Amino acid sequence: TGAGAHGIVAMSSSGGTADNSYDDPDTDSSSDYYSGGIKIEVGGQVRAEGADTRAILAVVEETGSKDPKGNDTAHGSCRQADSDCRGTSHIYVDAGATVETTNTDTKDGFETIAVLGGRASYNSNGSLKYSNMIWNAGTIRSASASAYVIRNRGGAIRIHNEDGGLLSGSIELDDDYRAELNNYTGATFAAGATVDLGKLGHYSGQKGAVISPWGAGTVGSTAFSLGGSFAEAGTYQVDMAQDASSGDVTSDSIAFNGLGKTPEVSFTGKIAPNWTGKTSLANGGSG
Repeated sequence: TGAGAHGIVAMSSSGGTADNSYDDPDTDSSSDYYSGGIKIEVGGQVRAEGADTRAILAVVEETGSKDPKGNDTAHGSCRQADSDCRGTSHIYVDAGATVETTNTDTKDGFETIAVLGGRASYNSNGSLKYSNMIWNAGTIRSASASAYVIRNRGGAIRIHNEDGGLLSGSIELDDDYRAELNNYTGATFAAGATVDLGKLGHYSGQKGAVISPWGAGTVGSTAFSLGGSFAEAGTYQVDMAQDASSGDVTSDSIAFNGLGKTPEVSFTGKIAPNWTGKTSLANGGSG
C-alpha cells in the first residue's frame, strides 16, 4: 500500500435503531441511535507497507446507552452471532493469518490496529463482560519494537492473545477505560519498547505463555505501565548478549510504572535465559 493508505477501515456510526421508533432524528434531538457493531475476521494477510498507514482502523460511535436490542450479550464475543457485536469492534485474527505494518518511517500517530469508541459492561468483580475485543491466534505485529501495534481511544478493550498467537510491538491504551491484555497458554507476547495499558489496565500471562521484551533473540527493554495488576504465570524469556570487545553483558528488562501508585506485580512463572548475538543497543550505546 502507498503512504497513508490503510488496509481495512470499518465504521459503524449510530447505524442501529432509535430508542423510539416514532422519533424523527431530523427533528427530535432526544432520539438515541445505536451502532450495529463491527466484526472483522482475518484468515489471510492484511499488510500496510506505506508510511503513515494502519492495517486496521475500526470506529464505533453511538449516542445512547440503553440499546433496545440489548446493551451486551451472554457470550461477550460475536463468534456465535454477528448481532453479538452491537456497539463494539471485534477483530479476529485466525491461526496462520497476519496483520502487520512494515514501514519503520511511520509517524508516532499510526499503529497496526486502531480501535476507537465502543460500549462496555462489567462482571461483578469489575472485569470486562462485554467490550471491544482483539482476538489473536495468528500474528499481529508492528514494523519495530518502538512502533505501536495496538492503540485505542474512547472505549474499553480486551486483547486475547491465544494459543499459537504472536503479538509484537508497543501498545498504548486509553487511561479512562478498562483494558485487559491476556496472554494465554501457547501464546507469545513480544513486548515492544512501550506497553501502556492505562490507569485501568490489567495484564495476565498464563502458564505456558511466553513474554519477551523486543521478541525472542533480541535484547531490549520494555517500559510497562498499568494502573491495575500484572500477573505472570508463564515464561519470561530473557535474552542476553555479550559485547565482544568490552565483555559487557546486556539483557532484556521490564521496568514497571503504576501510573501514580505502586505497581501490583505478581510473578509465579519461570525465567528462561537465552544467549543471543543480537541487541537493541546501537553502536556507542550503553545499557
